[in-house]
Amino acid sequence: NLISKNVDGIMTTPVVQEDFYELIPHLIDIPYIYVDSPINHPGAISTIAQNPFKGGLCAGKIMKLLKGSGCFACIRMYDNAYNLLERARGFSEFFAQDSGSKVYDVICEDFSSSGIYSFLENFYETHPDLKGIFIPHAEVEVATYFLINKGLKNKIALIGYDSVPQNKQALLGGTIDCLIGQRPETQGAEAVFQLYQHIMLHKKIEKEVEMPIDIFFRENIQ
Repeated sequence: NLISKNVDGIMTTPVVQEDFYELIPHLIDIPYIYVDSPINHPGAISTIAQNPFKGGLCAGKIMKLLKGSGCFACIRMYDNAYNLLERARGFSEFFAQDSGSKVYDVICEDFSSSGIYSFLENFYETHPDLKGIFIPHAEVEVATYFLINKGLKNKIALIGYDSVPQNKQALLGGTIDCLIGQRPETQGAEAVFQLYQHIMLHKKIEKEVEMPIDIFFRENIQ
């Protein structure tokens, strides 16, 4: 129980909205800040996050520049995560304006490497005209193995999220075409600072702090 531990402030990432809403009644007297997921709930004293819908739009625009029109897939490993839903929605909405394109928003329920690989294999068998894959979270690495092993890297573009070490290496190696970054370290530091301002200094803080959408290619990832 957070209240019994005399917690003065909370920094939280409410990835799945419904689960976090169950916790909110217990936080009546504790100020809390949303990080990463800008869910639509008024209780937090501040939200520090990237706009996930805009991130999805950016991914769509980059995919269009790389591959033009055609068949594209947004592949997610999580069903109810707010950020992923919004990124997928932005990606799909961008291509909704393009009559020559089709986007499949699909969910891979097996998070294991072999499960993701098999999912990609099966999806490609039924969609051999696939021109691009957008994975709206950090688990992009298995998709690079699939594209290399099947000899599809020159045919299918791959866009992912988060510049974690394995994704950086894949981008430098050319197996990922683009990464979208959201400055997680900056988000965490800003959240601590905002809590300090609110709790210790009793200052008015910003209700929303929107993080930039960083676009990384092989040439600028370093």
